[in-house]
Amino acid sequence: MAPIYNDISVKVTEAFEAKDPSGLNAEEKGYYDRSMAYINQEDPTGYCSYGTFIGPDSGMQLAAKMSKEQLYQMDGYYGPNTDTMNDKWGNITSKQKEIYTRIIMGNDLNTEWDSWITFFEQQGGKDITEEVNAWKAEQ
Repeated sequence: MAPIYNDISVKVTEAFEAKDPSGLNAEEKGYYDRSMAYINQEDPTGYCSYGTFIGPDSGMQLAAKMSKEQLYQMDGYYGPNTDTMNDKWGNITSKQKEIYTRIIMGNDLNTEWDSWITFFEQQGGKDITEEVNAWKAEQ
């Protein structure tokens, strides 16, 4: 499986830990400098670089961990929309966003998830699954 991150986060984190950005290219140095400005309380907007690149809880470091430990799986379907997708996908994705938003806003996860599954199946979800599986079998 290809990594889902790049080496920039590793280089920037290593430079941060060593307190030596001399080995960084211009792009990496920019992330390093913005992160340091945030850490030194000089510029709060540097949090974006800090939260993305530096340390074990940064987004890129978490992505690296997920990739190395194979905790992430890319979507295996990369084909065109199926016939049922063409007919139903708009309704499905609209309802999905609605239900996910209600979950984020604090509605009961189990109730909302059950609602989502019921809706998905009513809108042709089983047909879509069968069509995708048939496509995958042909690959």
